[in-house]
Amino acid sequence: MVATGGVVATGGTCAVAKQSTVAAALNAKEYEGWKECWVKPATNNPGAIMVINSGSCGSGDSVVSEGIGYGMLLSVANSDRTTFDGLWKTYQSYLDSQGLRNWSIHLFDKPENNNANAATDGDVDVAMGLLQADKRWGGYKSAALALIQKIRVNETENCGGTLVLRPGDKFGGCSDQNNKNKLNPSYFAPGLPRRLRAGRNRPISGQMRCLRQRLDEVCDPGQRLLPGVASSGLRAACRG
Repeated sequence: MVATGGVVATGGTCAVAKQSTVAAALNAKEYEGWKECWVKPATNNPGAIMVINSGSCGSGDSVVSEGIGYGMLLSVANSDRTTFDGLWKTYQSYLDSQGLRNWSIHLFDKPENNNANAATDGDVDVAMGLLQADKRWGGYKSAALALIQKIRVNETENCGGTLVLRPGDKFGGCSDQNNKNKLNPSYFAPGLPRRLRAGRNRPISGQMRCLRQRLDEVCDPGQRLLPGVASSGLRAACRG
């Protein structure tokens, strides 16, 4: 017990438990508030749930794949399996020709391929959500491994001896002649390599670990911020 400024502060397990209880209650309140505003049932896809990314408090109808990924991560963290499964159904209902979710759809869209193509950040977040769901509830490992493999095949490529993570399955990297050598550093989440390695996709996790170590080389020298887009310099830094 420590007295500071006339106030007696107690430490130890009781204090930690109280703080954890308060934090958990606040987290639950924020999560339910987020769901009320931004999580909606799909209009033409029974059982599917979408995260709206436009309008005031979810009044819009735009749905992007990274929103589905964020929602799956949030719902599994909050032990909300109903929402998680609804979001996962949405992901699976709007796949492109590579088996990855088209990055942009609308709340009222029927399940189909709208040929918008995939965005890697959303796909990686969904894969991470599936891995976490398998740890919490079980039954999602095969889906996680299958998605990680699709990311490996369609959203990474070997460019001059270096495996790179493309911004999408039809965008950037060295094969896209209209966006030659384009990478998006903001799509790399440094905390994911270990989890993706647990999914046994070592090429992806190795490349992401390399980028985590080398991203400093493409930072803005004044602001120390990453650029929205990088190209060959970043690839060269991660060679080998």
